[in-house]
Amino acid sequence: MASKSKRKADVAEVTKVQFDTAVKVYEDNSRSLLDVNAQMQAEMEAIRKKYADQIQNLEQVQGAQFDVIKNFALANKDSLFSEKKKSMVVGQVVMGLRKDTPSVKLLTGKTWEDVIKALKNTKPDLIRTVEEVNKAEVIAKRDELAADLKSLGMKIQQNEKFFITLNDKKETPAAEPSAETAKA
Repeated sequence: MASKSKRKADVAEVTKVQFDTAVKVYEDNSRSLLDVNAQMQAEMEAIRKKYADQIQNLEQVQGAQFDVIKNFALANKDSLFSEKKKSMVVGQVVMGLRKDTPSVKLLTGKTWEDVIKALKNTKPDLIRTVEEVNKAEVIAKRDELAADLKSLGMKIQQNEKFFITLNDKKETPAAEPSAETAKA
């Protein structure tokens, strides 16, 4: 009982007039936000269209120059880079070589199933096995598991969250608040 009385104390006292005013202001504000965002999107789209050709041309030139620089650097890799120094500065550009993150790939003609079979026989510690609770199945079977959940160390929890959405219809009467929130 103590938690219920504490919970009610956290909710501020609001009159019906305050509630109606807040709903109207919230609705008007929401519609204004939608209008401003739509206008902003339209203006940004116009700006994108205005500069699209210029950006495309610059990207094409940059792509072609990247290829020239890369081809030169790779052709002269030994003279430009060393084991210790994998980058260099030329003007305002830093260029160099980076190693990718290591990854495991299959040999031609092999499948992951082939690899797993081979590893089971020779290096079983390289095979990962993941065990986890199938939470979706627990939720689906919550009625039949209800008696066992506590002994299994679980509980089903479903929180209630307050929400407000803007109704698409402009002429909708305001919802009546419950008896607890309506204080005249």
